[in-house]
Amino acid sequence: MSIRPDDPTLPEPVRIIFSGKNQQALSRLVSDVLPLFDPDPRLGKEFSVIPGSEFEAAAHRFLREQGLPETAWSGVRPDPPALIISCSPSPELFETGAKFMRLSHGAGSNRTRTDLDDRVYGLAPQQILHREETPEGERLRIPDWLPLAGEAAMELLRRNCPEAVPAAEVVGDLCLERLLLSSGRERLRRYRNALGIKRDQKLVVVSSTWGDESLFGTGRLDLVRELLASLPMDRFRVGVVPHPNIENGRGASLRGVLSDQLRNGLIMPPQHDLWRALLLAADVVVGDSGSVTQYAAAIGKPVLLGAFGWDQMTPGMPLWDFGKATPGLEFGKPFEPQIWAAIERGQPFDLGTQLAGDLTPSETLFAKTYALLDLEPPENPVRPKYIGLLRAEDDREPTTAWNFRVRFSGGRAHWERFPVSVHREASDTLVARTECDSREVLTLAKVLLCHDDVVPFEEARRLLEDLREEWRHSLVRSVRTGEGEILVEGARHRQMRVRCEPELLDIVPAALHAWLMEHPADSSGLDAADAFVRFERCFEPPPTLLSL
Repeated sequence: MSIRPDDPTLPEPVRIIFSGKNQQALSRLVSDVLPLFDPDPRLGKEFSVIPGSEFEAAAHRFLREQGLPETAWSGVRPDPPALIISCSPSPELFETGAKFMRLSHGAGSNRTRTDLDDRVYGLAPQQILHREETPEGERLRIPDWLPLAGEAAMELLRRNCPEAVPAAEVVGDLCLERLLLSSGRERLRRYRNALGIKRDQKLVVVSSTWGDESLFGTGRLDLVRELLASLPMDRFRVGVVPHPNIENGRGASLRGVLSDQLRNGLIMPPQHDLWRALLLAADVVVGDSGSVTQYAAAIGKPVLLGAFGWDQMTPGMPLWDFGKATPGLEFGKPFEPQIWAAIERGQPFDLGTQLAGDLTPSETLFAKTYALLDLEPPENPVRPKYIGLLRAEDDREPTTAWNFRVRFSGGRAHWERFPVSVHREASDTLVARTECDSREVLTLAKVLLCHDDVVPFEEARRLLEDLREEWRHSLVRSVRTGEGEILVEGARHRQMRVRCEPELLDIVPAALHAWLMEHPADSSGLDAADAFVRFERCFEPPPTLLSL
């Protein structure tokens, strides 16, 4: 039997089009919806960008980067699919003539907008009702299905657009379902380990939605820099989750604005859905009225508010009450005590009517989709997956420069380190690793560390000469010569071998510099190891200093 070129290998698929107006709408579909239907060979899955948004170009770019098949929206109406699943409310959906469901692309439906006559975005009649003339008279169309995240959205729908209530159903939130699934202790340990967060460190995540009432929109972008520079790096890590629209519109690139900090320990996940892993790893979130802050509270993370879009909220609704009940970050006071207080306080507010966490939206969506397609669902439905890991190497560089403060008391050394991303942040004893890419910071450093690779002893001595010659401002220089060994050089070019625990390699040279300032061994600098017995005893386990 001969084969014709147009003979299909598989039966003609039942077409589904996933649609949205912007990146975050499409991202929600890719992350939470598409995986539920991907294994079914009977379905043909396509994506389409609904035109007309300021952020349309970023939506097309997102689909290209994800390698997803895109159908031009202009081609949907002439050849409608069996079903459209959209995360953007849009009257254009009605014009296709196809069945469609409309999901939320954020944490429920909350914001009112002036261009919608102060109705709630996603629940406004302009977005989810369509009146059309037929030979029988005017016909009112509503979505074939309108899943809602919580009872609060149903109440807002009754106020904003009661005609659409028959299509609505409270099912919960797909993103929250996966966040809660991934919140077990063993999973949380994985998210933190993947980011290099130590057990005794706290991760502070800054989140900003978009618009002039957001955290960054109210002029608080510097908060990220201030937190990174003011929180001790051995006790805290800092991450940031900006809304994609901040960059996808006409805003500046935040990766450019925060480039110095990103090269010095700040964690900023790539756009798409890896922000969820950062949120799961967080100990506290500083945010606003955006979805990421709401999800943080819904999974029990302590929250401090840096801004809140009161003018966009409906008084008396859960998100409004959450804003009233949640403490604000006081910008004129030290941040560290406020963060510890938030962690101690925990998250007492229940957002259950806003984001129903006790439902199984993936099961409901799965069943409803096949009902609308008039297809028998597969015998083994796909379950939601754990949130993927955000690894340290994905988009983060280690801290390479810091201010060092040490106090010797009670026979112990007590130190703190504060990241220095730009030279104007330098104070106290500035320590820099030689892989730091800021020449200004390296020029000001009093202590230089060449600890990225192990160097043979004789080569280390030559390297110290090179460091001394190039960075004349430095007072102490150190080269790593073994797993737990460094060669340290101080005043008058005197050198000393130091053996210590690996986690102390970056600490001992700066602490030694401070000790010498308080307890000079002699006028020539490093000398006589027995003069440093008290210094060695300040650490546990103590390092060993061998004078050369």
